[in-house]
Amino acid sequence: MLAVKGCWNVGALSTDALRTVVTIGVSMGQDGKPDSGSIRMIGYEGGDETAARGAFDVKTSLKKLIRFPALYAIAAGFLVNQMGLEPPELFWTYWAYFKGAYVCMGMMIVGAALSNVERLVFGPRFMAFVFFGKFVAWPVLIYAFVAFDRAILQWYTPDIHNLMLIMSLVPPAANIAAFAAQMNLKPEKAATTILAGTVFALLYIPAMIWLFGIQ
Repeated sequence: MLAVKGCWNVGALSTDALRTVVTIGVSMGQDGKPDSGSIRMIGYEGGDETAARGAFDVKTSLKKLIRFPALYAIAAGFLVNQMGLEPPELFWTYWAYFKGAYVCMGMMIVGAALSNVERLVFGPRFMAFVFFGKFVAWPVLIYAFVAFDRAILQWYTPDIHNLMLIMSLVPPAANIAAFAAQMNLKPEKAATTILAGTVFALLYIPAMIWLFGIQ
């Protein structure tokens, strides 16, 4: 038994992950040294697969986060809006084509990621966590920001406020399943949650638009 606990960042793990025992395999070279490229997870006990793979420390997680392209797109959008820049007319022509191509490419990526998913799997805890974050916590956070902007900052117009509120109400994005499939983290559960969220949103979105008074 190798003493690897000192190399494992247990402080960054969840309670579920701390109860998980992970079994790993590694190939040894003729010189008696392990081949770093051969290290793999064989199995786990005491938790789910997400917990078994949740050994990233804060530094590693932040490195992965800053590589996320959407963050830079959002920052660029805010910057352009604050500077009052207007794109040229040619931009809007290409933008109309881009929107259609983006949807098609997105669906192709999600379809490729889910090509190996054989069945839908309901995960009550995972689904409850996603639903709470997407349909409760996120709309409340956006509504609080909109209220704060209306009262103090006054950065955006009422139309932008309504757009932000509507965007906060949409169901879980389909690319969640693509990420789950890429990381091998129960893509069946992710796909089932997306389907359930989309069906739920058929009633949830009209009700919340009425509650927020969006016109």
